Amino acid sequence: MKHLIISREYPPASYPPGGIGTYVMNIARLLTARGEIVHVIGERWSGASNKLEITCDGRLYIHRIGKSDLPPSDGGDAAVRLQRELDGLKKTTFPNQWFAWHAALVAERLIEDGAVDVVEGQDWEAPLYYLLLRRALGLGPQPSRPCIVHLHSPTEILRHFNGALDRPPQFILMKRMEEFCVRAADALLCPSQYLTRQCCERYGLPPERIKVIHLPFGFAQPIERERQVWAQGSICFVGRLEPRKGVIEWLEAAMRVARENPAVHFDFIGADMGLQRPLVKRLPRTLRPRFRFHGSKHREELPRFLAGARAAVVPSRWENFPNVCVEAMRSGLPVIATRLGGMVELVEDGRTGWLAAETGVAGMVDGLAEALRRCLAASADERASMGRAAAEAVRRICDNDRIADEQLAFRAEVGRLGVQPARAFPGLSCRAQRDVQALGPVTEQVEPGCAGIVLRVGRLADAAWALQSLRAQTAPPRATAVVCSVPPSETDAERTRLLVNESLTVLASSKHPGSDAWNIGLTASPRMRECRFYLFLDGHDRLLPDCLERVDQVLQHRPDVGIVSFWTEAVGVSTSLDAPPCPLLSYQLRENDVCSASAFRAEAIGGAPPFRAGMPRGYDVWDVANRVVADGWLAVTYPRMLARRHAGKAKVSWPEATALRALRAELLRRVSPKLDPDLLDLIDDFVPIPLAVPETRPATILRHLVKGLVHPRRAGRAVARRLRAVLANSGGG
Repeated sequence: MKHLIISREYPPASYPPGGIGTYVMNIARLLTARGEIVHVIGERWSGASNKLEITCDGRLYIHRIGKSDLPPSDGGDAAVRLQRELDGLKKTTFPNQWFAWHAALVAERLIEDGAVDVVEGQDWEAPLYYLLLRRALGLGPQPSRPCIVHLHSPTEILRHFNGALDRPPQFILMKRMEEFCVRAADALLCPSQYLTRQCCERYGLPPERIKVIHLPFGFAQPIERERQVWAQGSICFVGRLEPRKGVIEWLEAAMRVARENPAVHFDFIGADMGLQRPLVKRLPRTLRPRFRFHGSKHREELPRFLAGARAAVVPSRWENFPNVCVEAMRSGLPVIATRLGGMVELVEDGRTGWLAAETGVAGMVDGLAEALRRCLAASADERASMGRAAAEAVRRICDNDRIADEQLAFRAEVGRLGVQPARAFPGLSCRAQRDVQALGPVTEQVEPGCAGIVLRVGRLADAAWALQSLRAQTAPPRATAVVCSVPPSETDAERTRLLVNESLTVLASSKHPGSDAWNIGLTASPRMRECRFYLFLDGHDRLLPDCLERVDQVLQHRPDVGIVSFWTEAVGVSTSLDAPPCPLLSYQLRENDVCSASAFRAEAIGGAPPFRAGMPRGYDVWDVANRVVADGWLAVTYPRMLARRHAGKAKVSWPEATALRALRAELLRRVSPKLDPDLLDLIDDFVPIPLAVPETRPATILRHLVKGLVHPRRAGRAVARRLRAVLANSGGG
């Protein structure tokens, strides 16, 4: 078989690597040793600058893509567009998604060339997201290839056990992309029963959906130690210095025992994630010489530290199936560990190591201290015997040949079953489940040009930019309606109609401003009722030439899709890319992921006017989108830039914001009447309203400062009055 593994962490990585990179490196080499062809897509950087490396007698191909590299294209305008999309992704809240998008385009090229039978990527950072999304939308090569998601380190779990005091900006997007990959994968692979149980519970998966295959021990070798090392060697911790690894609790437990035992000393090897300085400060000066922090080391240097240890420690708050535990045991060390991970599937308490009591995170310090005391109470000969038993146990559990056999059998079965289209999107409604059975290549020819465009402007002249983009469409719209709040002259209307085509209708609606103008545009002509889908635009929207054609292709391929959103370039004071994930109702309750210039299937919005009168911009589309998704239609985001918008995000002043808060609460209850009201209140309370910052002139500031200095009591009373007014208006009493 021909395998493709996508992982930004493939060593040497541009950041401190962990178990993911080690696994990919080991399994790639084991598969090639069996005669398999393996392609790996990793990150290109100064430490790994070659775009292509071919090793293992021509069976391992390492493709590296860098942040400044351009994805495959035909050149010209397509290359410029790809560059803008790539630059835009790097400026989002989750900048590293550039890798998943670029890797998807490289992977598709390899699939087209026949170089791939099965694809694999881990859950963390969702490197398969765009490949799976594009495949689900009918994009990319046909036939496509089945994809395996390797469950390793879900961002959601890592954040919980790292105890982050605030939420990183990339967290929500990473979590959503990873969840999509897990649900959309054709097969799931996990190295531990521990994480398998958690994922089954978290994602509602049946246990048989996840294949458990332990990690191989790779190419680590046993280490011979002198008796003096078994008697006086260090207790060695290997791993990133981050809270999840239990290094905080381990330091506290080690300090307790170090006060009791003046001979024990400790080594810490791993990249500092901001913890080393506070950890060292916790140490009393008398103990500091016995706690040695060595920083990040290249993996070739690790045997030197393991050779000088009498035991290793894996004190994690949460762990999957830690490579550091495998490598330590393979080297011949017994291991001190918690029971909060796959360590319990490796370490046998009292025989190959010492497991802390099962107390959860709360009792970790006590449990680790007691396990360390048991380790130190053993004689040198007992520890040496346990080390030999540990090496034998890990050789049996993680045997390279057996793991390679299991991997090959699993991958062959995944390849035989092929792509599973019913798993493309999570949370399918009854309508979607019925429609998805018929998914497949479209065989009948459907008449193109089935879009209806409703354009809302102030004056007819404001429509020129948007109409120009409609004239350039590769699949022109069937009907276009321009609704003006200022009545145009007949001459202007006729001239505009001639510039577009006979499908254009120009209407004046000064009495119906806002979103109600779109309702009027929907009834502008009989041709509008013949459209398959609609886009509701403003004068500052511009569709790229292939927008309507691409949207139509998705709607034909996916009968369960009611909304097609797409990446939009926002052009204003600065240029950015709005590239949200596929909208889901549970996240729509928090903020809208349906871009303003999105396509709505005609059947999904129904025959009645979809927009409520008086809705402010942004809330109008959000309201209709929520109703469509709540009715059981899927909403998807097309992963390409298909529109530009020359306008900033709408912000409102404080008086109008009070109405938006009330409107938002009303919409939440309208869309989700079955949800707990307290839950809706929490959602609404923690979502900020985009308030405009009041402009204060320098002269005004200076005048108030002078008054405050000349009349301090009067200024104090004025401040108190304004504060009371604000509190009263905000409900503070």
